[in-house]
Amino acid sequence: KILSAKNNNTHEDYVEKLYNTLTKGDLDGSMAIYNKTIVQWRRFDVFFERVLRPVLYNIGQRWADGILDVATEHIASNTVQSMIRVIQSRANRKPNNISVILCMPAGEEHKIPSDILETFLVSKGYKVYNLGSLPATDLLGYIYRNRPDIIFITASLRDSINPTKSLFRKIVEQFDVPVIVGGYAFSDYMDLSLSRVPAIIKCALEFVNNKRECSYVECCPEFITNLKHTNKV
Repeated sequence: KILSAKNNNTHEDYVEKLYNTLTKGDLDGSMAIYNKTIVQWRRFDVFFERVLRPVLYNIGQRWADGILDVATEHIASNTVQSMIRVIQSRANRKPNNISVILCMPAGEEHKIPSDILETFLVSKGYKVYNLGSLPATDLLGYIYRNRPDIIFITASLRDSINPTKSLFRKIVEQFDVPVIVGGYAFSDYMDLSLSRVPAIIKCALEFVNNKRECSYVECCPEFITNLKHTNKV
């Protein structure tokens, strides 16, 4: 569906306003903007794709360019995390009996993407264990004790690609559980929207539990195009 010029302007206005409230540490103002977008779009993943993700990118880029100082970047990040906690507390949970572990390789410090993914999954009824960054031995022990249905490893830093690969191998060597790898570090290969995550989970679980081959058509058609590049990851 093609958005009208008026809606495009509204979207850009939301981005500008949220950037301003986050960098000022204004949680109430940030939540007011979120509430307006939910009234208009009615979905957290749309808010994330159209507003929050561009704002986070702008904040990160302006920090990298020296436009934002470290203190302001930290204020914005902390406000985002507070926002996410408030949004998650409002989630209408309809349990679907699927448990998910979210984790990051040791040394990865960017937890906001995992927190956003957790918020989305909880709103869809998944039971989520958001472990953050931790040593592989601790993660493997947690997997053994809790036996999740699926595991997501997220990484934002390019330096985290090899540790993520190592962590992935350790998990699949010990457990028969689907493991999905993603995040900004892998954006050259695939950049999927939140809305497709439930389909990816469904596809992965059918592959593991029913031994049905995944064609990637339903959950992530871009993967077909990028399949030849995955050996570089």
